[in-house]
Amino acid sequence: FHAVHSRTLLGLAALATVGLAILSTFGVASLFGVFYGPVHTALPVLLLGLGADDAFVLVRTYDAMMRNDPTFKERSAEDRLAFAISSSGSAILITSVTNSFVFFISAVTPIPALRTFSIWAGLGVFFDFLYSITFFNALFYYDIKRQDANRCDFIPCLKLREEKPANCLKVRRGLLARVLSERYGSFLMRDAVRSIVVVLFVALFGASVYGASQLTVNFQYKDFYKTDSIQDEFTVAYEKFFEEQFSVSFYTEDVDFASREIQDVILDACDPQTGTVVESDFIVDGTVDCWLTDLVAFAENDRSALEGDDFLPTLKSFVGDPQGTRFDEDLVCTNGDGDLVSCARPEATKLFAARFGGTFPHFENSQEEVEGMNAAIDLAADSNIPNSFAH
Repeated sequence: FHAVHSRTLLGLAALATVGLAILSTFGVASLFGVFYGPVHTALPVLLLGLGADDAFVLVRTYDAMMRNDPTFKERSAEDRLAFAISSSGSAILITSVTNSFVFFISAVTPIPALRTFSIWAGLGVFFDFLYSITFFNALFYYDIKRQDANRCDFIPCLKLREEKPANCLKVRRGLLARVLSERYGSFLMRDAVRSIVVVLFVALFGASVYGASQLTVNFQYKDFYKTDSIQDEFTVAYEKFFEEQFSVSFYTEDVDFASREIQDVILDACDPQTGTVVESDFIVDGTVDCWLTDLVAFAENDRSALEGDDFLPTLKSFVGDPQGTRFDEDLVCTNGDGDLVSCARPEATKLFAARFGGTFPHFENSQEEVEGMNAAIDLAADSNIPNSFAH
């Protein structure tokens, strides 16, 4: 700590600059109704790093000019600051524009939380730059005037009679630079040290590649909840006392459900006893529930009542009967105008879409969930049912 050349107050000014950028970001984003969620709480830390970096670049550029050009000190404070800004401003502008542009481009992601976070971050980077070249530089000018007048850092009203080259610990200015150049730099340039560094880098790179290959998907909702919050406690208790299982549905739309051929293909997949779905290792036995098998039983295995013009009346009777009422939400019909209606309605003229479902076993992690969903997608693709998919 140096009584004059330390910049504690200017450091606080840099924090204030970031604070203004954060407030402006919150204000503008909220003004336009951009969603704010838990992910956005990381934004202040991000803006703090970027805003502080801009301040460091400006100050370090000024210090380098003061150190390397003996005539630079003879210029006025306004001219010195202007030269420093002209030298470092282009770098700050390019990095800020690049960062902001990258965040705004990331806003095309289909995930709403990440999309809005990218918008907030892009605005934050812009305001960081705006206040760094305006508000911070204004305060930087007054700090330069303070140093020129040989006034104390923390108490500018106190003026020293003479400039002291060392700080209160008798350490001359530029300690870090001297350590890096005289100690660290000379040590790193030794032949043996350079060889060791290269070997360590290659080993680290190999370990990093291996570690990246071991990454697994393990999404857990509780990871997004605040520790000891109600949501976190509920999730922990739920996972402890209840075995969570996910259901999967197989959808079919816009096919001729009155065709015997289409019905046979659907039955081959959805039969609760012998269907390809229930035979999958990813579907729990006894959980497949198929509307068509119950409809065939309702028709007393008279398949002629499920073909051609007889199909829809039989289906309506089935959905209106206690035996088939529970399938009403699994069947979607259309009326004469093409509007979607319940198949139990008199105006229903065609079965447009249908689904049947099953239940996955308990998955231990997200990787198993992904494998289960991929298996369901493959089952739908291999079923030969036209216009079908799993979800």
